[in-house]
This record gives sequence, C-alpha cells and structure tokens, in this order.
Amino acid sequence: MRDVDTRELQEREVDMWAEAPEIATKAVQVAYFGFKELAYHFPSDGQMPLGERFLVRWFDDPAIPLAGRYDGEKNHIWINAALLGNPAEICKTIGHEIFHAVEVKNRWRINHEAAEGNGERLLDAWRKREEAIEAKARDASAKAAALAARAFRRHFPGSSFDAAYDEHAFQTVEARQPHARAQYGYEVEGKYNTAWLSGTNSSVGEGAFGRLEAFASDLFQLVVQLNRGRTDAWDSTGWYDRVASLYSGDLGRNAGGSLEPTMGRQASINTGLADLQSRLDFVRELEKQMGSQLATFRAARGALAAPTSDQIARLLPPRIPHRTFVGSTST
Repeated sequence: MRDVDTRELQEREVDMWAEAPEIATKAVQVAYFGFKELAYHFPSDGQMPLGERFLVRWFDDPAIPLAGRYDGEKNHIWINAALLGNPAEICKTIGHEIFHAVEVKNRWRINHEAAEGNGERLLDAWRKREEAIEAKARDASAKAAALAARAFRRHFPGSSFDAAYDEHAFQTVEARQPHARAQYGYEVEGKYNTAWLSGTNSSVGEGAFGRLEAFASDLFQLVVQLNRGRTDAWDSTGWYDRVASLYSGDLGRNAGGSLEPTMGRQASINTGLADLQSRLDFVRELEKQMGSQLATFRAARGALAAPTSDQIARLLPPRIPHRTFVGSTST
C-alpha cells in the first residue's frame, strides 16, 4: 500500500456537515466518546486534552486505499467517505485513529495491530452505550405510562370512602402539628426529577450535578454542530448562517421539506444568540449552585465528566458587553 500524504486528503475533502450532517455529528460523538471512555485524554500541549481539540474530516477518492488517517500535526482524524452506510466500520476506524493519536502524543512506535484492537473495543463500548441509553428510555417511558394510568384514580367528594364529618377536627393532635414543607420543594425536585439520568439519586448534590451534566452535555453537542465539529475554538466561517437556519425553522424547499422559515435572518440570529447565551448562563448558575461539591463530583466522573461552561463558551462568539445608557435605570 502506497503512502498517502495529508495534502492528497485535503484535495479530496468532503464537507460532510453539508452532505450528511447526522453522520458528521455521530462521528464527532463517537470520537469524543472514544477519547473519554478509553481514557486516551493525554494533554497534547500541557493544558488541553487531545479529546477536546480534535477534528473529524472526510475525504472521497477511490484511488486512496485508506479507511482513515490521523494527522498528528493538527490532531485531525480523516475518514474515507466510502465507509458511509457502514457505521460499524466508521466506529472502528475512529478507534483505530484514536490509538494512533495516543502513539504520536507519547512518541510510541506505530502499531497497527494494537490500533485495530482499539477500534474493536471502541465499537463494543459504543454499542453498549447505545443499548444502555435505549434501555433507560424504555424504562422512563414505562414509568411515565404507569404514572399516567393512575394519575386520576381518585374518588369523588361525598363517597363512602370519605371520613365522617367532625366539627372538632381542628383540635386534634394532628391538626396542631407544624405544617409539612411543600411537596415539590427544591430538595425533592433536585433528588428525583433527574432520576431518569442515572437511577434514583441519593442526595441533593447528586441530583443537582445530574441536571448540570444534562444541560451542559446537550448545549455542548449543539455548539459543536454549529461549529462544524470543531471543539477547540469558535469557527466563525458560516457560523451565523447555520444559526439563522437553525433558529428560523428553515425546513422549506431548499432544506428538502415543505415548510417555510418562520423568521427572517437577523431575527433568527438574534434569537439564536440570546438562546445560546442564556443556556450558557444557566449552566454557569448550576455550577455556582454546586459550590465546593462541583470539584468533587467532576473528579469522581473523571474523563466522563460533562464539558464545563468555560469549554462551551470557547465555542461561541464573544458576548457583546452590556452598556448602561446615561440616565437609564437598568443595571
């Protein structure tokens, strides 16, 4: 097999975010999971782990006999577009190239047999992850259906099930007890409303961290997609066009659907920026709410911990500073 230069791949690059965005998104998710789950998160520059600055790129050329290639200079994972339609091979190829990334970082000798084994392990771990997510979804649906089935099973006032009227009931011992706290107080909400994430939580802190991970992970995946897969910095090229398309509900003829955009370009951009920044502010509030427990929970999660607000903010455009006008009562 002839050696292939990275420049050849660049000449035959395919913009998978435009051709098949769902496949491009899944490839980034698999690679991010591979770096984290398989513990290959060695610092590449003393500050930022490999798994937080990689880029998945695609090439299409029948004359290039490669399933994938790792570019150690830029930390880019190249995948052959000929693998489209074969998600298992795409996953194994990503695992193969991740292993080469670790070899390059640690200056190990290149070992293709070990890289192939790593591809197989990543495929197995990814399938187990998807099965676990599907099982949780089925369990959550079953619980929701059970709750809905008995939500309105109650007798009407005045039936034979009611206790007899007692005009002195206010003088009973039970009536003089201190009033119970609200049934849906913060503690109950924090402990049980996120139980679908990882089973019933045992503490308020665990419930709060579950909410933080859910919001931070979803927001990170969205901004990565808006960045065309980049996870190291904001990609300004075409970024506002993608935000406008996303927040306008653009499902019209140009997008392959029958609906028309509901908002204009500038209104969509303004709405999108406000939404992204408000969600980022909420992640920061959840982090602040955790206090000193945040570091403890993140250390326990290790490489699987959700991205921080600083990592998410790195993928968004700079926020326009708030200026108070002279004579304004706003702060």
